Amino acid sequence: MRSAEAMGFPEIHLIKKEDRWKTSARTTAGSDKWLDLHPWTRTLDGLSHLKKRGYRLLATHLEGAEPIETFDFSVPTVLVLGNEHAGVSPEAVNMCDHRVVVPMHGFVQSFNISVAGALALYHIRGDRQTRLGQSGDLNPDQCLRLEAEYMLRSTENPERFF
Repeated sequence: MRSAEAMGFPEIHLIKKEDRWKTSARTTAGSDKWLDLHPWTRTLDGLSHLKKRGYRLLATHLEGAEPIETFDFSVPTVLVLGNEHAGVSPEAVNMCDHRVVVPMHGFVQSFNISVAGALALYHIRGDRQTRLGQSGDLNPDQCLRLEAEYMLRSTENPERFF
């Protein structure tokens, strides 16, 4: 979450299939305050919602994957990351349009999820900057709305403004 927010990716969809959910304010360093978090209890619901919004879905997966640099990230894209133990679920892999891998040059097969996510998002941000001349794609009205929303999030008792 912290890496996504730091690089300007404001929206995170979480698929939490268990009732227990581990949170850590120390790990997120307050970044969750600035993110739009969307929890889902079913993989199908979450990924179907994103597809309907017009996103291409890329699953991080070792088998049958293409290196991340082969993709054009000027196309609206969702990066699907799995947990560190089981990876992306077979159901999610099947729903995705492609499989992607962050190339590695050592002997281990994978980065931990926070490192893989940060490296991928860093690459995606750079690719968008190169292809579009900017990493974001909000129009002026959307930028103004986002600025107002963040101002409300940064103040105590924002309800006093309504």
